[in-house]
Amino acid sequence: MLLLSLDKGDYAMIGDNIRIKFSHMSENNTSMAVIGIDAPKDLVVLRSGNYEKMMNQRAEEGDESARETILKLNEERERHDSMRKRNANRRKERNEHFRQKQLQTAAH
Repeated sequence: MLLLSLDKGDYAMIGDNIRIKFSHMSENNTSMAVIGIDAPKDLVVLRSGNYEKMMNQRAEEGDESARETILKLNEERERHDSMRKRNANRRKERNEHFRQKQLQTAAH
C-alpha cells in the first residue's frame, strides 16, 4: 500500500484518468490528509506536481492530449484559487461582523 500526505487542493493521479483529491480538512483540523491507495503494481500513481511535470514534458514533445490536460488543470486551479479567495473574504467579513457585535455588547 502506498501512503501519501496531501495538502488541501492537492491530488494524486492513478494512470491518466483517475484522480484522488484532498477536498476538506480532517476531523482534527489539520491541513493535511493521509490517503491509502491499493492498486496493481503496473498502475502509475503520481503526486500532482510530478504528474504536471510529466504532462508538461509530453506536451512539449507534441502530445495534444497532454496539452488539453494541462489546460484543464490550469482552469481548475484558477477556479479553486478564486473560490479560496472568495471564502477567505467571507470569513474576514464574518469575523469583522462578530467583532463589531462584541464591541457593541461591551459598550452597553
